[in-house]
Amino acid sequence: MVATDSYRLAEKMLTKSNQTVSLLVPASALQDLLRIISDEEEEVSITHDDQQVLFKVGDVELVARLIEGKYPEVRKLIPAEFSVTALVKRSELLNITKVSSLFARESAGSITLQVDSQEKNLSIRSIASQLGENTAATSGKIQGDGSITLNSRYLLDSLHALTGEEVVFGFNGKLEPSAIRDPADPSYTHIIMPLKS
Repeated sequence: MVATDSYRLAEKMLTKSNQTVSLLVPASALQDLLRIISDEEEEVSITHDDQQVLFKVGDVELVARLIEGKYPEVRKLIPAEFSVTALVKRSELLNITKVSSLFARESAGSITLQVDSQEKNLSIRSIASQLGENTAATSGKIQGDGSITLNSRYLLDSLHALTGEEVVFGFNGKLEPSAIRDPADPSYTHIIMPLKS
């Protein structure tokens, strides 16, 4: 399953399939489905035709009209390799991102992530004209050097979606997409488009 709002993209591999199925489902229908699904591990049956999709959970059925058109080529949007990567503790990156986001409020959430192979850390810098400047860092396994400017809310959302202890943050250049993954769970990838700094 893939979802995007054109600033970020999330992909989750749910199960293996021997055929390609492509359905454009409205986000509102999937939000309704989330309300139907309980916290228990319930099986969801999905049936579709050219115009509609049917989700069946236990004895509850949800029918939604499919969106016409083609979805963006996801494989072209997700980089295969990154020249700059940082393997860090998720909780530490989450904490420094939260602090930096407070300083970044008046700049529309703009924060700059700097990966430094000599210092072996990932630092986040944000500026608030009233409060001053904030820089916070976390150490980790670092490859390459570089910086990228992102929306702090998008980074926080991606870190909340992951559940593992560590995350890998990678990017190639200031204007190319960045990716966040759990190294222990390759089934989920979160892509964030950079802001022009």
